[in-house]
Amino acid sequence: MKRNSALFVFSFLASILFCFTSCSKDGPDNIPDDEPDGDPVGTVYFEANFDKMVWGGDYVANERGSRPFFIPDPDQNNLRVVDESREPEDSTPGTDGSMDFFEYMAPSYFALTEFEGWDGNKVYERPGYIKIGTSASRDAFVATPVFSEIAEDRVNLKVTFKMAIWANASQTVYVEVSGGGAASVQSVPVTSSTSWESKEFSIINATSNTRIRFVSDPTMDGRFFLDDLVVSKTE
Repeated sequence: MKRNSALFVFSFLASILFCFTSCSKDGPDNIPDDEPDGDPVGTVYFEANFDKMVWGGDYVANERGSRPFFIPDPDQNNLRVVDESREPEDSTPGTDGSMDFFEYMAPSYFALTEFEGWDGNKVYERPGYIKIGTSASRDAFVATPVFSEIAEDRVNLKVTFKMAIWANASQTVYVEVSGGGAASVQSVPVTSSTSWESKEFSIINATSNTRIRFVSDPTMDGRFFLDDLVVSKTE
């Protein structure tokens, strides 16, 4: 009788030990409940600091700069590239560093300035940032590339950036989102022409096809400047 009881206890303890060691292993069908799904909050999907933009006067800082001469490149549909045979000329704070990117500049110049994938109208180089619009334009905008780094079906995004405006220009810059998702704002107020203002908004349910358009005021001079754009995942 004692032998049977000891055998029963041994078998019971062995079964508990087997269950503990085998059930505690994480296999494909045994993922812990607290395992995070997708990218962690704070993951950066897109960033543009425009450090490769070097030409033109610094309007916001009121500093002079340099501007190169541009020539048509017959190998790129006569779109413009820097004329390396001539020295850049001195430029005032109000002078752009390039012609309109999307009307005149060659693909090689987009690559040189790391501006590939963007879209827009009346967009110009400045040292370390970009200018959107002219005094006469009423249809200026700049649009980011799509956020192809997003791997999940839908994510929420935090968008941070810096802006300034041309003196006496419209103090409203409009925000549009395409390709999936909805922005928390339709416009942002910008009042300063002599310093940068930090801005932020969110996008819910963004996808890898989402992109942002910053649009100048279509009713008046809407010239504005953009820098330090960061798009990251939020809750």
